[in-house]
Amino acid sequence: MNTVRTLLLSITVGTLILIGWGILWPYFVSSYVKFLLLLLQPFATDGTTLQVTPSEIIVYDHKGTAIVRKNLSSLNEFGLLLALFLATPAMLLSQRIRRLLLALGIQVLLHLVEIVLLIWIAYEFYFGINKQSFAYWLLNLLMAGNLIFPILLWTLLTFRSWLPKPAAPAVPSSPQPQRHPKEARP
Repeated sequence: MNTVRTLLLSITVGTLILIGWGILWPYFVSSYVKFLLLLLQPFATDGTTLQVTPSEIIVYDHKGTAIVRKNLSSLNEFGLLLALFLATPAMLLSQRIRRLLLALGIQVLLHLVEIVLLIWIAYEFYFGINKQSFAYWLLNLLMAGNLIFPILLWTLLTFRSWLPKPAAPAVPSSPQPQRHPKEARP
């Protein structure tokens, strides 16, 4: 009965955390977008203007045409990571939090790479340079992997908790005193 109670408590706490995250995300998204904009400024090419709205980053070319829009109003990747780490069995809370923070940092880096590639691809298409470049292929991979990468990160960071624990070495109940055999006398 204790395991049922623990399971219900875990489900309740996880649901409350996810609901809280969903309610608070709209307040955090503008700060997150501004943070991404700060990190993206060095990657802006000549004539490119990066603009931020409360939930998206827009890249304009030198004529004022919006060439890239990255909407971050959805909490898909971060919410999925949070839910997966809450559901991980046999892991201490401190380990979950550390690994969740690492996964969130990697997810932020993936967002940065995706936006930089969006800018690169937009310029290649805009000027008709190369429509079959490696960057175009990588961008399609990143866009298709938006919900696959959090699952992959979670798997890589928690796979050891899913494996069976090694058996403890058998300890004898009481050590037997060792008897030395008597030597025969000549």
